[in-house]
Amino acid sequence: MENKNSVTKSKVFAKILYRTPSKPNILQEFNYEGYDIPPECPCFDQFMEYWNANIPSTILEIKGFCKEFPVDNYVYLQNTFTVH
Repeated sequence: MENKNSVTKSKVFAKILYRTPSKPNILQEFNYEGYDIPPECPCFDQFMEYWNANIPSTILEIKGFCKEFPVDNYVYLQNTFTVH
């Protein structure tokens, strides 16, 4: 018997480009990988909320890829997630 309320998680990858106040001349990259529920990706959104609250940085770009929504290249995620 199939559960129609089951939630399927998919592999999600994101690349975050940022600068920190302590090293403003260095462009840094963080690669995120996890399982989430597309297209909303609440786990990644929660991670970004933690980042915004605890990591002093200026985020320049967030690009991501989800196996369930294949694209030729990364897609911009700034419009989807709250980034300060």
